[in-house]
Amino acid sequence: MVKRLKTLENTVVLLSLGLLLTATPASAAPIKYHIQGLGDIAGGQTASRAFGVNDAGQVVGYSFSASGQEAFIWDAENGMQGLGDLAGGSFMSDARAINNAGTVVGRSQSAGGLQGFTWDSVNGLSGLSELSGGGFNSMAFAINDSGVIAGRSDGPGNITQAVRWDMSGQIEGLGFLKDQTFSEAWGINEDGEIVGQGTVNNGFASFIWSEEDGMRSLADLPGGEFLSDAFDINNNRIVAGAGSSVQGREAFRWTPGEPLEGLGELPGGAFFSAASAINDEGIIVGQSNGPGEVQAVLWDENNELSALFPLIANPEDWVRLAVATDISETGLIVGWGINKFGQEEAFILSEVPLPPAAFLFGGALLLIRQRRTAKTSR
Repeated sequence: MVKRLKTLENTVVLLSLGLLLTATPASAAPIKYHIQGLGDIAGGQTASRAFGVNDAGQVVGYSFSASGQEAFIWDAENGMQGLGDLAGGSFMSDARAINNAGTVVGRSQSAGGLQGFTWDSVNGLSGLSELSGGGFNSMAFAINDSGVIAGRSDGPGNITQAVRWDMSGQIEGLGFLKDQTFSEAWGINEDGEIVGQGTVNNGFASFIWSEEDGMRSLADLPGGEFLSDAFDINNNRIVAGAGSSVQGREAFRWTPGEPLEGLGELPGGAFFSAASAINDEGIIVGQSNGPGEVQAVLWDENNELSALFPLIANPEDWVRLAVATDISETGLIVGWGINKFGQEEAFILSEVPLPPAAFLFGGALLLIRQRRTAKTSR
């Protein structure tokens, strides 16, 4: 009986492997993503860029309407919708992030100048408060699910300072690195920790800020000209950004207690890479020089780098993916690229389900494990 069972197990595995190999040619690159272009707002220039995505697949960025550059929100059901702009200034708005409640943040021209905003489906576009004593100049770049926003605003002396807006819209300056006079915030996690960039004596350094510890420098990669930016932080306190190494501009990952870790770049081009966003799995997206031009890329949790374009199952409407700007906890990736008409267009990538053969192979392995466990327990 045991011999017959083992023969059955071997047969299942061999059949599963055969199907898997038939379904995936050995010469083919692994196909992982389906791409969808987001189009543009009707009436203006044919172009769009995406900057943020939430777990439900709502995407934000900007396109061009008949009025000018306009922030948008996009979803699969309703397509792209313009968000308008703040009243009083020349027409311009730009959406940078969206949380899982559907609240959007960004920047717009208003009567006073450049002003951060929030948008939701009930209240529409609303301007955020500014630091007192400075020129009218603020931008909102990130928002967490509690509704806390990170960005920048000019304060006394028109000095730009990293800020956060709490859930009620109250603004707070986050200060500067030691003895400095410039900072800006780019990312925030669910614990309210904020990352960004500030000046130091010899250049610019990434920082992390928390209520407990204030603003702390993350320094830079070794060997470069001291120019680093922290663009995002996940809920495990791991930071993604770009620094200056001995080779040039280079993406980095920072883990608490460790120095910045350079992530390298695609081969074949002038040395350049930058990380835009990181999710809780540790997957980082961004861009890198490769053969020809800058390309959208992904680093997995082990820092293995892949260009995204070769991983697309349906690339026929695209020439190139230029940059990946955000990744959700559900694995959705957004950015922009060049479509087959030579136009700059926002995109969203979603993971392609495993083929049935892969499921069969996984089921065969599970069957063997269960059989062996049952045998051991007898």
